[in-house]
Amino acid sequence: MKPILITMSAFGSYAGREEINFASFQGGVVLVSGKTGSGKSTIFNAMSYALYGGGEVGRSDYAAETTPTYVELEFEHGGRHYTVKRCPEYMRKAKRGSGMTKEAASAELTCSETGEVQTKAVEKRIEEIIGLNREQFYQTMMIRQGQFRDILVAD
Repeated sequence: MKPILITMSAFGSYAGREEINFASFQGGVVLVSGKTGSGKSTIFNAMSYALYGGGEVGRSDYAAETTPTYVELEFEHGGRHYTVKRCPEYMRKAKRGSGMTKEAASAELTCSETGEVQTKAVEKRIEEIIGLNREQFYQTMMIRQGQFRDILVAD
């Protein structure tokens, strides 16, 4: 699975809309570094959330009431281009009148080559496509400080 573009909107520690264009990086390996609390883990949590849902993620406490909350990940796998967009359940400003209303959680997976659009059992379809469950994906995509040796000696 090769990530192309991730868009995070009002997600985790990011109050606005943030994009990371992985296609602009050369060499296939990306090192994400920065100070503690700068949002590094949020990037990987967003990828995992987009693909598999769940986890301890949600709407940014710093987001404006009108900013939608979602994560969208574009990736390539097996010669095909996929886009998965996932929104958590959250309270948003009502479109009519005043007050707040609940935005329902949603997920959608599309494949540009086949025209496939899936809105149910997205996690299961992702596992079929990339061949990794959530835990395997997280171990493969991110090596936390002090865990490099664990990866080297894993079965």
